[in-house]
Amino acid sequence: MENNSLASDQQVLFYAGELAGIIGATCKGKLDTPICSVVTDSRLAEPNSMFVALKGERTDGHHHILEAIQNGARAILAEQEEKDIAIASIRNSGLVAEICLILADSPLSGLQYAAREYRRRHNLFRIGVTGSSGKTTTKECIASMLSACFPEESIAVSPGNLNSDIGLALAIFGIKPQHKIGIFEMGINRKGEMDELAKMYEPDIAVITNIGSAHVGIFGSRDEIAREKSKIFSYFNGQQKALLWEDDDYKVYLSSKVKGTVHYFGLRSTEGLGRIENKGLDGWRIEWKGLTLDFALPGKHNLLNA
Repeated sequence: MENNSLASDQQVLFYAGELAGIIGATCKGKLDTPICSVVTDSRLAEPNSMFVALKGERTDGHHHILEAIQNGARAILAEQEEKDIAIASIRNSGLVAEICLILADSPLSGLQYAAREYRRRHNLFRIGVTGSSGKTTTKECIASMLSACFPEESIAVSPGNLNSDIGLALAIFGIKPQHKIGIFEMGINRKGEMDELAKMYEPDIAVITNIGSAHVGIFGSRDEIAREKSKIFSYFNGQQKALLWEDDDYKVYLSSKVKGTVHYFGLRSTEGLGRIENKGLDGWRIEWKGLTLDFALPGKHNLLNA
């Protein structure tokens, strides 16, 4: 069984009782349980983590609470209606005195509220990237460019493609006190999801790479995709900026949804862009504002992402 004393390099995100109050949940057990990380996969639980029991299409996290505890979790966020299963799992662990059970009507909503509150406790300038394609590459390009201008340790980047209603929340918990700039990916595959992402992250700059046909089967049309993507601007108050592709079919519509400043990017719109040389598999050589830049990713799609 894991030793769950607080390690010197662990940062406390919340205490269990505090978190329950923030998300409007009930709390049973050790209220001062420290939460140093948040997981939704019981296999990834570690000492002083909180396991969020979510119901999915193929599995129910409530049936993995015992495994999460055995791997080190000491706080459990579960659904109120599944409290009997949660309590039984805690009893079976033999660690009742060490566990705090947090019961919410919706663990997913609780996870998102917690992520929003945690993010708001940090003075982070936030860049959000969405679009039908190119999100991850664009995010990584932005991070690479900013790391040449700011200390690398000051930049937070969402790992991989953690960009969904669950993934973005988990990525936000990776923000550290030293981070001053965040570049986070925001992807959707159902109606209403961007509302949740924008509420959690509230970007200062929102980048929409393009409006394509990915997920058109879910949303019904590109018009609906554009409508959902435009919700990334939901929390703009006039101080924020939107970056839109100059050749996007929906750039006029998207611009109309921005309460703030709109800038366009592309081979014609990017200020200071000069000669561009295609180097084949070696990528591109770009002249920009008197500088010569070697961009290693081949293909015009990657050039546009840059």
